[in-house]
Amino acid sequence: MTPAAASGAEGVISTAALERVACLRYHFPGMFDLTLGCLKWAAVGFIVAFFLMKLFEASHIHDDIPKPAFKIRQTKRATLVLSTFAAMLSALVWLLVQKLD
Repeated sequence: MTPAAASGAEGVISTAALERVACLRYHFPGMFDLTLGCLKWAAVGFIVAFFLMKLFEASHIHDDIPKPAFKIRQTKRATLVLSTFAAMLSALVWLLVQKLD
C-alpha cells in the first residue's frame, strides 16, 4: 500500500470525480476564445450569405415590371432568415472543427 492510500488520499482525485465535473473541461480563457471564434465565423457566414442574396436579388430586377410591396417584404425576410441560417451553420462547422482537434 502506498503512503497516500494509507493516509486517506486527500490529494488524489478519482476518475469518477473528474467525470462528474465534466463542465470544467475548458477554463474561462478557453471558453471565451471558443465563443469568440463562433461569433466571428457566424458574422462571416451572415455577411457572405447576405451579400450573395443581395447580389442575386439585384441581378433579377427588371425596371419595367413593378414589384408588389408584399413581394419586397417577403424577399427581405427570406434574405435575413437564410443569412441567419448560414451564420449558425458556419459557427457550428467552426465549433466542430475545434472539437475535432
